[in-house]
Amino acid sequence: MSLKAISTALSTHLSQMPNLPPVAWENGPTFKPPANDIYLAEFTLPAGVNGEDMTGNGATSYGGIYQVTVFAPSRTNKFNAKDIAGQIAAYFNRGLKLEKDGVRVEILRSYDSKPQQDADWYSIPLTISYNAIV
Repeated sequence: MSLKAISTALSTHLSQMPNLPPVAWENGPTFKPPANDIYLAEFTLPAGVNGEDMTGNGATSYGGIYQVTVFAPSRTNKFNAKDIAGQIAAYFNRGLKLEKDGVRVEILRSYDSKPQQDADWYSIPLTISYNAIV
């Protein structure tokens, strides 16, 4: 139940971002990328569950990564995609606290990784590290 609340909190926050491009939601409805425009894809990647005390009866820590990838048509201006990646990183700023069903999620850091390019798309993976203690 906690992993569902974490994923929902992160996805909901992204969905409320101003000027959000179309999003391919994790396990969402069939998504057809726009022909010549930017879009996003999002995934929650849980990293592990740890007890916060030695007895096993205390709080549980859930860490992981919320990955949002910015896709732009290949052979177009890379700066539009980089600008959107920067806006998302700022929107998921360090210290941001989100809550869903009593689960509090804290953003530890957000950063983009090395862009990748194929024949059709230029993509920038954005890593948003989170932790939740339940």
